Amino acid sequence: MFQVGDRVIHHASGQSGSVIGYGHQIVDGVYQPTLIVRVVRDKELGQTGVVEDLSANWIPDEDEEIHSQVA
Repeated sequence: MFQVGDRVIHHASGQSGSVIGYGHQIVDGVYQPTLIVRVVRDKELGQTGVVEDLSANWIPDEDEEIHSQVA
C-alpha cells in the first residue's frame, strides 16, 4: 500500500504529510494496520506534528504524484 516517504492526505481531516512509519490497532478484536504520518500543522511557521490513524483513512496525495511524474 503506502511506503515510507509517500505523501498522503487524511480523507476526513484534510491534513497532509509524509508517511514515516507503520503501526496497528486492535478494533473489536481485529488487527487493523495504521500509518504514522508527519503532518504540517502550520506552513508559515513550519510547525509539524505526528498523526497515527488507520491505513484506510489515508489517500495518496495526487499533487505529489503529478510532481513526481514531471520530474
